[in-house]
Amino acid sequence: MSGPGIVVLKLGGSVLRDPRDLSAAVHEVYQHVRRGARVLAVVSAFHGRTDQLARIAAALGSDADPSDRARLLGVGEAESAAALTLALDRAGIPAVTLDPHAVGPTAAGDPLDADPVALDSAQIRAQFERVSAVVLPGFVARLANGAPAVLGRGGSDLTALFAAQQLGAERCILLKDVEALYERDPAAARTREPGAAPPRRFVQATFDAALALCGAARSTANAAANAESGAPDDVARQILQPKALRFARAHGVTFEVAGPGGVTGTLVGAPRSVLSAWRGAARPLRVALAGLGTVGARVLDELAARPDLFEVRTVLVRDAARTGRPAAAAGLITTDAERFLAHVHDVDVLVELCGGVQPAHSWMAHALAHGRDVVTANKAALAVHGPDLAAAARRYGRRLAASAAVGGALPALESVQRAALRHGPRQLVGFEGVLNSTTTFVLDQLHRGSDLAAALAAARAAGYAEADPQLDLDGTDLAQKVTLLARAAGWCEAQPLRWLGTEGVHGATPGPRPERLVGTCHLTEVGPLASVTLRRPGAGDPLHGLSGAGNALCLWFADGSRSVLRGRGAGAWPTATAVLADLFELSRSHRRVAEQPAEEGQR
Repeated sequence: MSGPGIVVLKLGGSVLRDPRDLSAAVHEVYQHVRRGARVLAVVSAFHGRTDQLARIAAALGSDADPSDRARLLGVGEAESAAALTLALDRAGIPAVTLDPHAVGPTAAGDPLDADPVALDSAQIRAQFERVSAVVLPGFVARLANGAPAVLGRGGSDLTALFAAQQLGAERCILLKDVEALYERDPAAARTREPGAAPPRRFVQATFDAALALCGAARSTANAAANAESGAPDDVARQILQPKALRFARAHGVTFEVAGPGGVTGTLVGAPRSVLSAWRGAARPLRVALAGLGTVGARVLDELAARPDLFEVRTVLVRDAARTGRPAAAAGLITTDAERFLAHVHDVDVLVELCGGVQPAHSWMAHALAHGRDVVTANKAALAVHGPDLAAAARRYGRRLAASAAVGGALPALESVQRAALRHGPRQLVGFEGVLNSTTTFVLDQLHRGSDLAAALAAARAAGYAEADPQLDLDGTDLAQKVTLLARAAGWCEAQPLRWLGTEGVHGATPGPRPERLVGTCHLTEVGPLASVTLRRPGAGDPLHGLSGAGNALCLWFADGSRSVLRGRGAGAWPTATAVLADLFELSRSHRRVAEQPAEEGQR
């Protein structure tokens, strides 16, 4: 497969403690998807689920066939993998779950402690041609005769490392409940060594050093913690599976150990180990939120779930009496814009989710001028004032992030920006996209025989249309998005964007297939030419097969090749996912500066 590289991301039971952690897992996957990577998410069972299944197996007798026991032990991974795929779909990120008994790994040896020997890499790569994320249950394998097997306790680590080796992945990241590897257990040090210097982090570690840490963890396991968790003594504080580490060492598979939302982590497999004393965790990113509609409420809930990373200081709303507000909004709400803007001086970032050109533009300009970053989903304000806001961000050294303004969870702006940096045969020369879910839904209804009024009523009931959808129906919304994409490509810096026409759904006509409102822009000798027109995508068209909230963007290159991105563009979850991705990136940047190593040593 050509194109972006593959990132293998392992999500263990210490990270996926229960279904409430699925949103955090989605954000971990999406940060790599929006950078252009294809993500293979290897998941463990939810925390404690494998122990529960092991107790069931033990109660049913110790002389059962090992493969039957392995079949039962692997149930937890199938559950968490399916749940993560559903969560990714809800967030608007195309994903698929693979059956490990179909793609592997194929393993040999003891069915309860098998060693992987083969993986159907071609099938995994084929899935990446149509989706951004593939979810694979970890721990589970099959023997050559088709019988179920598992890879030993903690075997999801081995699944991830084996898959990374077989796929030639660019990165393999094992997400744990610690930010990195330490020279000794930080939790134990706090209770057993009060007043002592905190343990140092490994910036990087050799395979042998990591193996030694696993041995130390086994020998100092806390018996009380074991009894509470039901885990055997030799794995209670084991961060990495030793068998997986030995595989990585034998095959030279370097990988990273990090925590959710982490910025530091440890590179394992380096030629030498480097220890570092750290200044400690940075304070949370302070946030002012303008707008508490469906998207704003979703964003607020997600920020409140990560108090270690974010602190929401104030929330601006139009109607303070509105019911059904998130519990996290208690004590933060104001309807006074001046009071809200005064609070902006005490935060790090303004999140603007009110929409409309004014007063949203003036709020964003105010925040930038006072040295605050801005995150917004406001395509209307950006279409009119984007260049001025971008100039202000540069002038004051701040960030203006607007991933959610185009395509929801489909990373349209980032993809165009990356493609525009290329030169030669793969230079970006044009794009076209279906990027307005309201018109897609309405055009489907019209194709089925509904009149416009009934189609709009159905769109509102499905959550795809606002009270006044005129800007969607007449093509203005899509034209604004095309404008933002053309700017992201850098095409409007030297020559203005020229419009060939803007069409709306009122021009729809009966036909064998539903029409789609398509935004197009191509770079020509006279500059960028743009249009919004109705089209009937047929089989073979990159925009074929979309419905409901489905969005697609096709990028065209100088050599005639193309790249197609798909995702969900409407709804609270996809839009909030894109907004939160900007906020998580700002948080990582904030912590990179604050958590720089104070001193380093080698060994």
